[in-house]
Amino acid sequence: MCGIVGFLSDKREKQLIEDLTQSMVHRGPDETRTSIYQTSGGYLHFGSARLSITGLDDGSMPMEDEKGNVLVYNGEIYELDNLRSKYSLDISSKSDTRHLLKILSEQKIQEIDNLNGMYAFAYFEKENERVILGRDKLGIKPLYFGSNNKYKFYFSSEIKPLVNHNIIENRISETSIKNYLYLGGLNSFEALFKELDVQEPGSFTEYRKDKIIKNTNYKTSYSSSLKIKGDKSEFNNSFSSALDDQMNAEVPVNILLSGGIDSTLIALFAKKYLKRDVSAYSLGYKNQHYNEGPQAEKVADELNIKLLMFDYPYDKNEQIIDDVISKIPEPIADPSIIPTYFLSKKVSEFTKVVITGDGADELFGGYEWYRGTLVSRYIPKSFSPFIYSMANLKTNNKGYISQQDKFKLLALGNNLPNPIKVLLWQNYIPSENFEEQIEIYKDQIKKLELREEFDSNDLRLLDMKNYLYSNILRKGDIASMLNSLEIRPVFLDDRIINFAMNVDNKSNFNVLTSKVFLKEVLKKELKNYNFKKKHGFAHDFGNWTNNIGLKYLEENWTEIEEVDRLLKYLKENNENEYFTSRNVWKFYSLFKWIDINKVKV
Repeated sequence: MCGIVGFLSDKREKQLIEDLTQSMVHRGPDETRTSIYQTSGGYLHFGSARLSITGLDDGSMPMEDEKGNVLVYNGEIYELDNLRSKYSLDISSKSDTRHLLKILSEQKIQEIDNLNGMYAFAYFEKENERVILGRDKLGIKPLYFGSNNKYKFYFSSEIKPLVNHNIIENRISETSIKNYLYLGGLNSFEALFKELDVQEPGSFTEYRKDKIIKNTNYKTSYSSSLKIKGDKSEFNNSFSSALDDQMNAEVPVNILLSGGIDSTLIALFAKKYLKRDVSAYSLGYKNQHYNEGPQAEKVADELNIKLLMFDYPYDKNEQIIDDVISKIPEPIADPSIIPTYFLSKKVSEFTKVVITGDGADELFGGYEWYRGTLVSRYIPKSFSPFIYSMANLKTNNKGYISQQDKFKLLALGNNLPNPIKVLLWQNYIPSENFEEQIEIYKDQIKKLELREEFDSNDLRLLDMKNYLYSNILRKGDIASMLNSLEIRPVFLDDRIINFAMNVDNKSNFNVLTSKVFLKEVLKKELKNYNFKKKHGFAHDFGNWTNNIGLKYLEENWTEIEEVDRLLKYLKENNENEYFTSRNVWKFYSLFKWIDINKVKV
């Protein structure tokens, strides 16, 4: 795992490329290296900060082959035995960087389509003097690029180095702010900063002869031929194979264990099927509503896995929040970035790599909005006013969204296409006028190349391309990499995705429950498992929301229409602590980050 950076300029700028590389040392503290290559168009600068996990002896970057081609690369590629056989790769090398360089050098660039992994890379092809950027299908690993009057071409794993070293102007657009607020995070089509582009998932960008040719897609989706029922033995084989592959490294690989279905399955398969002697790490809370520590401890005891439990320090909550806001390279809308950062910091003291359950909810129907779209299918449109009136009911609900707002969303979304219903559910900003919000959603659906009229089986494609990308993956990469920790989301292995996409969602969720298939797999293996409501590594933000978050927004940002609207709503509807804190964090994370970094708007 690494941080990569580079630029093309008219002169050699050795100090600048070294400074840029060093500014990402948190992504790779084991080795920092830079190289400069003279081309007909100027001097090409490459830098890499490396976290050494595989190819310890021969994985240094920038890596150059006998043809003069150069690669800097961030990520992990799996199923290396298959690649070695297919492309006649050096079987003595464990370096996926070395293998990737040979594939890029000797094969067509489209061969990247065959790679299973998480990655972002910059490849210099000497013969044609072109730089090619590439990124994995889901965008698990970040990559940004651009061009301006000062530099013909530049790229980086993170935005901050480019801003802090005056490569790009410290200015963001109003459009990106609205997209962040309405979509619940930064999307895969527009970077936050004006002089920057996002390398879209599953695509290439080519720089050649002073021109940028971007967004050449090699694969953006997964094929499916739906089966009514998932085959549990097929899942077991695929999951075992994927997990075994991802646990192979030249350093110990361990697991994060919340005690939920996804992490428990990882622990179960690692111990029972793979016979791995792994350690697990978890997070406990004083607030028992969020505390899943006892569940994690029960799972660890049953599987005889060593568990190290960290207690979240409520007395240092404000300090941790300030620390996160000051360090994150871009705002994160998901408040669980706070406990994820804290846990990553603690875990990094004991290991370099952990396996996580990220992606399971998207693939196996784990979210409330899946059931919400299913319920709305059976509600006549004429019932919408009645349903909306039920929003006045008072309930004591601490879920992702209050019962009142569920009624509102069911009513408001009753006349809308399914994907827009989902986006509205995920990012509800109370208003009597949803026109602007709906237009942003329609534009997002168009960019994602999804149908407006689709069935429940398409929901996971929407979530994989939107929610997973903007919330889960960005949160995971940033929180872990700030602490020099690699996380491997095993459910996002191609083998698991291809399995899941061929299982009809009738096997995954119904009106009453979610993740039916995974529950059945786990129940068969752990008969005493307690299927209680999942929180993951959620966070109790109650006191902070009222004392710090809301006060800051009220004092500094009420001139922003969306902020003013949210504050007014929360004053009138503050019965749902979780919903309130989640929304306040989304706004606070953005605007506090703008303040700290003195960003121009």
